[in-house]
Amino acid sequence: MNGQISLGHVAFYAIGAYAVGILITTYEWPFWPALVAGGLAAGVAGVLLAIPALRVRGPYLAMVTIAFGFVIERGAAEWQNVTGGWNGISGIPGPSVFRHDIGEKGIAYLTVALTALALLAFARLSNSTWGNAMRAVRDSESASVSIGLDPTLIRTTAFAISAVIAGIAGGVYASISNFISPESFPFFQSILFLLVVMLGGVDRLLGPLIGALVVVLPRNCWRRSGNIVCCSLAR
Repeated sequence: MNGQISLGHVAFYAIGAYAVGILITTYEWPFWPALVAGGLAAGVAGVLLAIPALRVRGPYLAMVTIAFGFVIERGAAEWQNVTGGWNGISGIPGPSVFRHDIGEKGIAYLTVALTALALLAFARLSNSTWGNAMRAVRDSESASVSIGLDPTLIRTTAFAISAVIAGIAGGVYASISNFISPESFPFFQSILFLLVVMLGGVDRLLGPLIGALVVVLPRNCWRRSGNIVCCSLAR
């Protein structure tokens, strides 16, 4: 909606995941406060990145965000006392309600609920004054300045919001997978995020959902078919 291309959102995904993993395993936080903290940590990182990164445009912005992704990956690998280095963080408990594990069905419901909330929030933002301001900045920065808009503030806000959502998604991933390491967040993941948006359609309410279905379902079906064929051959 804001017209900026980021190839480093896997970094915010990783920040949210590590924040949740560290807070739960080291400091024994409950899942839900840790998830909120992970989203906020990613949002703060998004603001800090946006301030210098949004001074450039197009491919240069993409290069800055790519570099940020590699910095976060290397930081997670080197900060062994906190992140566990390449060994990662294991034993992250699954999502719970009143200290009771919600199980696989609960995880499915949680994923659907968070997806629905994200879509609802996007719809509200898209139809709000901020959404119109973001489109104005995207379509013509000079025209938006002439009507009193601050492009830097608007772009930073958009960057921070997307970082928060990525951080929350990373936190859920950490709790579901029970293990994270720097290898859990490859650069390819950022390409996948961008591909989902491009296939689903930019600035469309159901675009990310449709794009995710197009990208993820065929891959999972192919993987499952391959496993069935391998089992058949083994027998």
